[in-house]
Amino acid sequence: MNSEKCILQYDHIFWDLDRRIDIFRYINPINGVEEKRKFLTEYELGNCYNPQFEYEEFDPNIGQLYKELLSVRTKFETCKNSLLAPYYLKNIDDLVFRIDLFSDRKNPDFGDKLSNLYGKPTSDLIKEAGKNLETLKYAQSSEENLTPNDVYEIFKTEMGNYGFNWDIKIYSRASAKLSVNASLNEIKINASEKFSEMNIRRYIYHEIKTHVFRAENGKLQPFMIFKNGFPDYITTEEGLALFNENKHGLLSSEDVKRYSARAIAADYSTKSSFYEIFEKLVKHFPPSTAYSIVQRVKRGMLDTSLPGGYTKDMVYMDGFQKVSSFLKNNDSMEILYTGKIGLDNVDLAQELIDRGILSRPKYMP
Repeated sequence: MNSEKCILQYDHIFWDLDRRIDIFRYINPINGVEEKRKFLTEYELGNCYNPQFEYEEFDPNIGQLYKELLSVRTKFETCKNSLLAPYYLKNIDDLVFRIDLFSDRKNPDFGDKLSNLYGKPTSDLIKEAGKNLETLKYAQSSEENLTPNDVYEIFKTEMGNYGFNWDIKIYSRASAKLSVNASLNEIKINASEKFSEMNIRRYIYHEIKTHVFRAENGKLQPFMIFKNGFPDYITTEEGLALFNENKHGLLSSEDVKRYSARAIAADYSTKSSFYEIFEKLVKHFPPSTAYSIVQRVKRGMLDTSLPGGYTKDMVYMDGFQKVSSFLKNNDSMEILYTGKIGLDNVDLAQELIDRGILSRPKYMP
């Protein structure tokens, strides 16, 4: 623990900056609902249209926050004996890259840089996703008769059962029906969506019993990186969420087809326009569903006729494969609930548990 005292001096400073910058605010278009309506209208008329997205302006204080971020980076560089310092430095570098990226969307290289945030799916992943897309049927399995307000009440009750004090908010714009932001202790519900009871059962395992549980266990550790996430933890995070859905009989063939389509869309986004990707997916989904899948991988772009995409959506299928493989060789998923770690951090987490530095997880699905 002595070697990590240096980290503890600057831990809260960094994560406070991360929370104040809140870079994910700048990824989702503010005119997404309007552009979806316009796109689907043009599509019905037989016209090709590529959405033109607009985004929230950067916080006027971003320059000062950026300077503070670089300053705290130099502090972590002095923690030479720390096991954790390299992970903090990687997180800072990633945040700096994203600030630079989203503050200059008109840069000719923007599309390539956006695509490089998460990279491209592997050929094996695309092969499996393509097979699922062609062979699995897609039909709405249950009626979506729950409103965002209904979901708010359900999640408020569910979170209250564990004594979790998170903000649950209904947003007019969001990239997903429902999502979790651990650094802000926030659950976001999309105001323009409806939900089925099956959706909600699945979301409770995906959002609460995976994302929230890992964050709450992370809060119990001495280092905030376990609450907010190690570098590249997201593949394990989303893979574990799908594993939990599947384990409890909540991952339907429709869900697998949709997750597969996300991987396919992520792959195409690096070289294709919005409309070109939509044309491929609308053969397998209703137009509104196909649009939503494509918007997720084209968010970040101003002119979606250009190549480039936010390829994060490939991590669901990729992570599911990797977590499933990991758990075949491990009797328990307990180590994965130490906090928001990736599979690459398992040995580190186990070492810190063995040393008595980390506590075992309190919340398990």
